[in-house]
Amino acid sequence: MLYLPPGCDHIVLTNTELPLVITEGEFKTLALSRLAGWNNAHTERFLPIGIAGVFNWRGVIAKATSPDGQRLNVKGPIADLNWIAWHGRKVLIAFDADAGTKEQVRFARAELAQHLRRRGASVGFYEWALTKSKGIDDHLATVGPEVVLDEIGRALPSSVSIGGKS
Repeated sequence: MLYLPPGCDHIVLTNTELPLVITEGEFKTLALSRLAGWNNAHTERFLPIGIAGVFNWRGVIAKATSPDGQRLNVKGPIADLNWIAWHGRKVLIAFDADAGTKEQVRFARAELAQHLRRRGASVGFYEWALTKSKGIDDHLATVGPEVVLDEIGRALPSSVSIGGKS
């Protein structure tokens, strides 16, 4: 299941001009939602999307039978991903800072990026040093909105400008 920010209109899901930032969890999605509109009354800078965990962009999509007759789960991308127009969209994956130290997190991130690239998205990764700021919400509270907006802007594919100053 995808977490969308409150009041997210389905039209923005199809607007490929709006960059998308994928993070872990509803609280981080809410923090990014506030950041997307911070000090900018006219429009959102990006659309934050959350998933429950690094592998939760996939789920059971079918059942299969093994050679010995056992019923097996077939995993693949969740149907919620079909809500979003991916072709030509700039996407930033902003998993927790432990992505640099946990192999499973890096693996999940790489698989998601590969899937989105196959759907036509340009994908980048947003990373920060693993300190007290494990999640994007903690990092935002530690360094402030202007720093995080600048970091996100530099991490987005093709250097999309989303700067903190209006």
